[in-house]
Amino acid sequence: MHPTTRQKLGNVQETRKTRAKIALWLLAAFLPLQMLAMHWPVPPLPPQVQHVWDKVPHFFIYAMFASLLVWRIVAQRRARGVSNSVGLARAFLMAFVCVAAYGWVDELTQPWTGRQCDVYDWFADILGAGTVILSAYVWRRWRYANTEATWLASPLTLDAAD
Repeated sequence: MHPTTRQKLGNVQETRKTRAKIALWLLAAFLPLQMLAMHWPVPPLPPQVQHVWDKVPHFFIYAMFASLLVWRIVAQRRARGVSNSVGLARAFLMAFVCVAAYGWVDELTQPWTGRQCDVYDWFADILGAGTVILSAYVWRRWRYANTEATWLASPLTLDAAD
């Protein structure tokens, strides 16, 4: 292998490892903030809008949680050189199960801070997470459908798309 190519491969791997670390740190910083936001007492709202308005933050906060988790999964897989066709669906399914379980624990602990445990809040949580995870899976499979063989042959070919 030509020395310049070897150097480029090393730089690509370092960049991928750095992205995986950044994703992990952002996820670690997000989780306590998310827990605080979901347990913060809500000022009383009129009954006509309370049931609708309460679900919107749940949807978007858990969508953000799932986005960070998906970014971490993809970055870690890229850093390890794992193809998109090997176990991606299983990794995303496990991410969804983890987010759903975390959301359920979040709902069960809300009464400790004066909020209500509401199964519809949990449905909003998993709908937000599921939307992001399913979209990410479909996007990654579609994006790399024609470049998978090229990517496996040479990791440098997709760096412009990163």
